Formats: sequence, C-alpha cells, structure tokens
Amino acid sequence: MCAAASAHVVSKVHGRLRELGGVTVPREFVFMDRAAIGLGSVFMHLEAEVNWHRLFKDLIADFDEDKLLKRQAEAMAEVGLSPPD
Repeated sequence: MCAAASAHVVSKVHGRLRELGGVTVPREFVFMDRAAIGLGSVFMHLEAEVNWHRLFKDLIADFDEDKLLKRQAEAMAEVGLSPPD
C-alpha cells in the first residue's frame, strides 16, 4: 500500500472514531506501555542484546500438544467442566 492510500485509510478511521466519541484506553495499557518504554531505554543504555528467535525456539523446543491436551482435560475435570468438542 502506498503512503497516500495509507494516509487515506488512517484519515477515514480517525474521522469515524471522532464520530463515535473516540476510544478509551485502559489505564493498565498506559502503565504497561510506559513500563515497556522504560525497560527498552534501560536495555539500550546497557547495550543489551537478545536473540528473540532463539529464545522463543528454546521455550517451545519440548512442547508436546498431547501433553497439553491431557493437562487441560485434567484441569477441566477437576473443576467439573467437560472438554469442548
């Protein structure tokens, strides 16, 4: 999408939001956004680097869908719920 088309879409969305009375952002979002910006500043100051792809791959390396389904079924049974179809 070119810049002019993007600007047109943004303008339409902004206009419609004004008609509807705007959007109320939850206070939690504002807090988390500021926290993320603050942490980002600290990490930049420390020249910290993270390979997010490798970190994610390490987190899911031993993921087993069958084990997850079993744990979910057990947890639901404990509270008297039946698994979804």
